[in-house]
Amino acid sequence: MKIRKTDENRVKIHFNKRNLFICVMFSVFSISFIWITSVIPEVMRYPRQITGFLAIVFFSLSVIFFFKLFTSEIRRELYRRTTSIFSYVSLKLRTSLEKALKIFGITSISAHIRKDERDIIFENSSRRKKRQGKSYSPKKYTDLENNRERIRYIWSVYILQRKTKDNIPRIYDTPSEMMKRFSQMSEDENFLYDSYLSARYTPEKTEICSDTVNKHYKFVSGGKKI
Repeated sequence: MKIRKTDENRVKIHFNKRNLFICVMFSVFSISFIWITSVIPEVMRYPRQITGFLAIVFFSLSVIFFFKLFTSEIRRELYRRTTSIFSYVSLKLRTSLEKALKIFGITSISAHIRKDERDIIFENSSRRKKRQGKSYSPKKYTDLENNRERIRYIWSVYILQRKTKDNIPRIYDTPSEMMKRFSQMSEDENFLYDSYLSARYTPEKTEICSDTVNKHYKFVSGGKKI
C-alpha cells in the first residue's frame, strides 16, 4: 500500500514570517557573540563575560521565538503527519515480519494478539482464518469481555458502515481523520467518538457504563445485530 501523495486532510504549514525572522536574527546574534567570546583573550575577563552573557540572552530569545513558530494548528498537523507515517510503517513492518515467520513455518503473530478496531476495519471480517489447524470466525460482539472492547467494536462497525467505493479508511488514518471523513458530526456521532477515545486511551480501570454502550449499540445497529 502506498501513501497517497494527494491527502485531502493534509494542511500546509505556514510559519509566522515575523517570528521566523526574529528567531533567525536572534540565532545569528547568539552565534556571533559566542564566536566573539571565543576569540577574546582570557585576560580580558569582563569583555568575555559581557559577550558570553549576551550570547546566552540572544540564544534564550531565539529559543522562545522558535517555539512561538509552532502554533496549535501547526503542532496538530505535525502530530497528524507523524502518526500517519508511524501507522503506515508499523503496518509494513508487521506484514514483513509475518511473511518472514511464515517462510520459517512459525505461527503468525496475529494469531496470538487480540483483535482491535483496526484489525476489524482493515481486514475482511468474512474471511475465515486458520489457527492450529482449525478454522475459526473473527470475534463477534457477543464474545467481547468488557464495555471498553464493546465500544471499540461498535466504533469500528460504525466506520465500516459508512465506507464507500470512493471513500475507504486508510491504514495511516487517525481516528479523528476517520471521523471527519465518515461522519456528519451529529450529537450521537460526537458522543460515540468521545466514548471511543475514552475506551481506547484512558486507563484500563476507567469504567464505561452499560447504558452508554447500549445507546451506541442502538445508534449503530439500527435495531439489528452487529
